[in-house]
Amino acid sequence: MKARIVIILAALVISGVIALNDATAADGWYECTVEFSGVYTGSVVISLSHISTAPAFTDRLFIAYPGSDNRVLAVALTAQNNGSPLGIVADLAAPQGSYYVLKAAYVMP
Repeated sequence: MKARIVIILAALVISGVIALNDATAADGWYECTVEFSGVYTGSVVISLSHISTAPAFTDRLFIAYPGSDNRVLAVALTAQNNGSPLGIVADLAAPQGSYYVLKAAYVMP
């Protein structure tokens, strides 16, 4: 009985730590230049460089949030063709393999 309670408490603590880590993920807003954009192995891939005096990243690969591939590619190509900055929302602390996920993308004036 005592071992069962310890296991249940350990499971609760572990699930609490996992939930806390997910809750503290911080999305950041970044103004970027589009280095290139296109489709690779069925996913939209965009290379971006942060525009800043102290850039957070350069030539970093991003993929579109699941289900938004066409829209993100359209926005990225528009920014790339017009030479406009691309505003993005992404969590740089949580890569998906060698890519980061774009949660939002918009062409800046």
